[in-house]
Amino acid sequence: MPPVEKIRYFATSLWKRLHDVDCACPNCGSARFTVQDRKYVVTELRRCEDCYLLHRVPSDSKADNENFYQKRYSQGFTTELPDDAELAQLVAAGFATPAHSYGYSISVLSALGLGPGCRLFDYGCSWGYGSWQMMRVGLDVVSFEISKSRADFAREKVGVNVLSGPPDLANLGELGGTFDCFFSSHVVEHVPQPSAVIQLAKALLRPGGYFVAITPNGSEPFRRARPDLWHQLWGKVHPNLIDSEFWRQAIGDRPMMLAASPVDLDTVKAFRAGAAPQSSLHLGSGELVCIAQY
Repeated sequence: MPPVEKIRYFATSLWKRLHDVDCACPNCGSARFTVQDRKYVVTELRRCEDCYLLHRVPSDSKADNENFYQKRYSQGFTTELPDDAELAQLVAAGFATPAHSYGYSISVLSALGLGPGCRLFDYGCSWGYGSWQMMRVGLDVVSFEISKSRADFAREKVGVNVLSGPPDLANLGELGGTFDCFFSSHVVEHVPQPSAVIQLAKALLRPGGYFVAITPNGSEPFRRARPDLWHQLWGKVHPNLIDSEFWRQAIGDRPMMLAASPVDLDTVKAFRAGAAPQSSLHLGSGELVCIAQY
């Protein structure tokens, strides 16, 4: 985060704490919590005692969140739009660079039986390089990106079918109940209300469809293994820290698999067949994968 953004973040957080603004759980509105971690004197990571979300206090309003991602969010290759020559090189290589490759995600989707002809909703596609790769293996992809500039680039330069603002999601119309998979990679930790993402997924998925979310791992086994890295995972850019406890509460009684990356693909195939254990697998690395079936 640039120095000017850090100063803005600290000053805004200090003002909100002094005025007791935006301190309730952004996901469910509860005021019941336990403090899990602290940063910059004025910010805390709290565990909501009702929905179990680990969330930063003070939080951001939906309007502040949208303004940040439209105008100020910067995260390296994820947000930096390539020029025409760079894009041509990336496309020619199939986005095979380690930074851009979705090979791992596609292998997980394939293990779930999601192949050519299956419909997938890519929630938070940035400028479309991941959606492009999933389209390339035959998936029928519709995407969403909150940033208008990145959505326009994905649509006009990369050829992705992308929705580009909350109003586009307000009336699903013919999209409702038609998708085999709702997929998001490193997105849920950014949104003000993760439960709204789950509700959107439920509305979009056909019966038996899969919810697949990849996030930084806020789970306790990773915290014990790497407390330094765990501490870095939340802040201005990541107002939420998603962990296994939140997913268990949010997903409820649906068949679910939780594991840290890299996920064993045979276990994913077993889950698809109904034979995988419903309890969490290893959770000791820095990336958490949640797979649920609706």
